[in-house]
Amino acid sequence: MQQHGLRAIALDPVTRHVELARNAVAEAGADVDVVQAGIEDMPIDDGVADWIWCRDVLVHVDLERGFAECARVLRPGGHLLGYVTCSTERLEPREAAWLFGALAIVPESTDPEAIETRAADAGLTLRSKTALGGEWRERMLVDGTWSANDDLAEVSRLRRSGADFEDPRVAAQAAGAAWGIYQLLGKTCPTVYVWASSS
Repeated sequence: MQQHGLRAIALDPVTRHVELARNAVAEAGADVDVVQAGIEDMPIDDGVADWIWCRDVLVHVDLERGFAECARVLRPGGHLLGYVTCSTERLEPREAAWLFGALAIVPESTDPEAIETRAADAGLTLRSKTALGGEWRERMLVDGTWSANDDLAEVSRLRRSGADFEDPRVAAQAAGAAWGIYQLLGKTCPTVYVWASSS
């Protein structure tokens, strides 16, 4: 097990993401170790982490393993802040199957009840839950940092061009473009959770 002391650690299981993160850290002169690893098997000693910031990760992993590992590395009283896009009752089963399959999302890991149950089972205590809904996307529209028009046009062009939606690359491109639209329509709900280690 690698000991990282009081330093900040950034984890990602994808080699290319690790390379990009290391370059960004070096350019910023930040004191951050970038390590290639997943949340299910972190190279961190037991009970040493003060907090874990986890954005857009939990939907891609087995919740039981991911939360157990977070509980293991958190010190007593440490916190886990998780940004998770949850599914809602408006997301139809066929839409969910397409969206989740294309983006390598574990369906259970988008279910708020499953998320909260698995975290509690791992010994994490829920401190707060804030459902953002479409608020972040709305802000991006107002700021001009994201275009729903561009994403909708991309999906339309892919369909009109006869692109093979069975091709994983095409499916991922289309689903990625639809992601923000689903948030605006209330089919998915970005949610911020804060849990505390109870051990």
